[in-house]
Amino acid sequence: MKNFKSFILFTLSGILAGLLIISCGSKDERALIALKKESRVRAEKSIKKFADEYFMSSELEKNGSITFDAGIKNFKNTIKRTEADKKPLNTAGIEKLIENNIGLNFTFINDQKEKSIIYSYGIKNPRPGMPELPMLIMKLGNKNIEVASPAVQNKTFYMPSNGIGKFLALISPNNFLSFFNMNFSYNEIKNMMTMKLDRHSQKRYAKAEKSLYKNADIKKTDSGYMVSFNNEDLKQVPALFWYALKNDNRLKLMLSMYENILTKEIMDKFSEEISPEKLAIPEGFRIAEEISVKDGLISKDMFTVFVENKPMLRLSYEIGDYDYVLNNLTARIELVDSIDPASRSIELKSSGLSNENKADFKISMQFNAKNSMDEKILLADANYSVLIDKTKQSDNFKVLMNFGFPKMIPVYAEKNEADKDYTDKDNMMERMEMSVSGSFNKSADTAEFSINKMNVNVSEELGGGSLEAELESKMVISSKILKNIEMPKDRLNVLEMSPEEWTKLKNEVMMKMETMSKEYKK
Repeated sequence: MKNFKSFILFTLSGILAGLLIISCGSKDERALIALKKESRVRAEKSIKKFADEYFMSSELEKNGSITFDAGIKNFKNTIKRTEADKKPLNTAGIEKLIENNIGLNFTFINDQKEKSIIYSYGIKNPRPGMPELPMLIMKLGNKNIEVASPAVQNKTFYMPSNGIGKFLALISPNNFLSFFNMNFSYNEIKNMMTMKLDRHSQKRYAKAEKSLYKNADIKKTDSGYMVSFNNEDLKQVPALFWYALKNDNRLKLMLSMYENILTKEIMDKFSEEISPEKLAIPEGFRIAEEISVKDGLISKDMFTVFVENKPMLRLSYEIGDYDYVLNNLTARIELVDSIDPASRSIELKSSGLSNENKADFKISMQFNAKNSMDEKILLADANYSVLIDKTKQSDNFKVLMNFGFPKMIPVYAEKNEADKDYTDKDNMMERMEMSVSGSFNKSADTAEFSINKMNVNVSEELGGGSLEAELESKMVISSKILKNIEMPKDRLNVLEMSPEEWTKLKNEVMMKMETMSKEYKK
């Protein structure tokens, strides 16, 4: 049973990975793979176009920076701690921030020339005459990791790019994090950021996919294709996919952590358990795929896993608009109860009216249940909507997020067909909502978001009320390095520090933080 669970996991993962690669074989197989490749390329192109247009993703991967300055000008609060509490939350801290014009800032830099990635967090106007106070700076280069907190200790602490595990071992020798010997070099981090498969990784996934479809029964239908996978071929997939996954260039950084935590014996034992010789497929198990095609591209792709000849699991996705994928995209995982005809599902859906002049879409994730009477029950959901209208010069940007969870005591209202869905959600679910709005402007090398307003609405079960804030915040994304961040000149290799030096440093830091806290409270 243990091997069978591993088999299902890696077979399904291999099937999904097969959607992203190229292979060869029979005429129908070649046509099917070509169809998947073209659909994938078109979908990726659409998402990349959106990310580049509004967030300059491709430029940032090469070289660039992000600066974010956050400040609050005014606010109105009616949020209570509980429903019975008549007093709103204590907001003295926010009032002090407004009074002293104190804010926060964040900077991200990808410096191609210097081969370094920098993260910086700071406080704006911490005290009169001081416009900025850096609280934390982290610099990832090809040789070293450098960390500094000029506000607390005007020194740069550094270690080799693969030295975090050794550092953690010095602090806490018995902690499993001492195995954390990942290579956080500039090249590794940047490779992970781009998320592009190299040629060798593509070949490994292609081999796994070729094994999957090698002897599959592929039938062309009026609407697309029907595929029934060969069980003997399915036994090959977990081991091939595991080998491809272990050597995936995009996952090298993360997988290196597990290679240090898990012993070679454990890794070898796992590889043996998912080998074709060990895996046994029970009677009545099979996997089928159904593909619908529209205008030469995949409009729907669904995999169904059958156990004892009954559907146990369905995975599917649908794309209705390849020019603007987020206008019409649905992904769904459904687990079917083999005894009681009920199911549980997770559905991710995106819908909208985006075009060349605006990004206008809503993404929702729903956790649903369906009982034996085929009645759909919403267990929880999360919704995220974006509007960026380039036809306007100001007040053209808004983001809204809300989360829904079942009410402790549902309110059953009369339903009518016109607003049945809304009534169900409104009466059965509690909601928490947050929105921010402002302006978006774009030039050849810069995208700028000015955030002017924020609203938070809290559900009644958590006390109810709202927070309305007037902000003075701005995020600038650029292909240029907008800010020069320097590390303190005094440098110290943390791997060469003695236990006595660590104790002294810890005491100095605690005293400094205590002093800063007292100064802030004045």
